[in-house]
Amino acid sequence: MMEQEGPCQAGGSSRTANSVPPVLAATAGRCFFHILQQQVGFSGDGWVLEGSAEYTGYKFTADYGLMPFATIKSWLTNNCGASNEPSLRDLEISFIAPDNRYVIAWHAWDYLLDGPGFSAIGRYLGFGIFSGAFGKRLNQFYDDFEVYRRTLRPTPATAAACQILNHS
Repeated sequence: MMEQEGPCQAGGSSRTANSVPPVLAATAGRCFFHILQQQVGFSGDGWVLEGSAEYTGYKFTADYGLMPFATIKSWLTNNCGASNEPSLRDLEISFIAPDNRYVIAWHAWDYLLDGPGFSAIGRYLGFGIFSGAFGKRLNQFYDDFEVYRRTLRPTPATAAACQILNHS
């Protein structure tokens, strides 16, 4: 068997780690995190479970230099992240709709981890106590996050597109 050096060879073309599409890397990181959640027996509510995986997937993308974190945050803010519907509390009850639910959950984790840092996800997965991992009660976080959400402003064109998506 011939040993390969350098970039992976696939179908006659070479790819370096930095040529992996960022969305593909985020999806891989997200799926891996769901496997980890299952292994530790974590079963959270919709936005907690899905948002932590979504956040981890994009963090993986940034950590491996595929896209700067600031670019990811800007893209997600402009991708319906700043709409005021549904509330995060609503996504605890039902994570089925609307289309922007993953973006809202991502922003919730980004805001949540701003103080305690990324390691707080591990503390929460391990113990399942929100206030112990993040330093505030869940209801207080919901209130704080809804105030923070109003500070996120997508571009006018994206905001119009989000209105169409959210009410169709």
